[in-house]
Amino acid sequence: MNLEKIFIETLQKYTSNKNIIETFYNEIAVNYNSKTRFYHNFTHIINMIEFALSIKEKIDDFDTFILAIFYHDVIYNSHKSNNEEESAKLAKKHLSSINFNIYKIDIISEMILRSKNHSESKPNDSNELKLFLDIDLLILASPKDIYKQYVSNIKQEYKHVPKIIFNSKRKQILKNIYSEKFIYKTSLFRNKYENLAKNNLLSEINSK
Repeated sequence: MNLEKIFIETLQKYTSNKNIIETFYNEIAVNYNSKTRFYHNFTHIINMIEFALSIKEKIDDFDTFILAIFYHDVIYNSHKSNNEEESAKLAKKHLSSINFNIYKIDIISEMILRSKNHSESKPNDSNELKLFLDIDLLILASPKDIYKQYVSNIKQEYKHVPKIIFNSKRKQILKNIYSEKFIYKTSLFRNKYENLAKNNLLSEINSK
């Protein structure tokens, strides 16, 4: 998948300035290609976009959805806890400079910020927001070998944390997710992926 092509073709609908689009993409690429990233990298973005394309007919504003995917982990520092806020800030900075629709920028920011706590739900959550959050957690329902690699990649991103502390915090996070009535917010994901994700989570919890 050519991420640069997808990004450029999306933004070309809103600005004719190819240089600024390329500048935006280069900044995004540098961040996602950082050597400190083992999971939150372009592979994650590719997987999300591939799934989004497979259900494109269910997404009303695909451009906004795709841009939220591109920017949602653009800032990622495992030493800090404000990554979503900083990612939303960069998305707003980029898109505001090309006069992208303000309302749509707010939607993108909300999608990014909500990816900080997937268990949070609000009565007025849109179907697109729910789909976005579910796609972000699609990795949890992966085949066992892919899930195992995902866990290994997360450990690599937090290798600065002592193992005993990492395992304790990771186990608590997994338990919190597992204890939710549903991991996924849409019927599409619940019907197809809920049990797979629960099994992977339980297996990892029991291994710690």
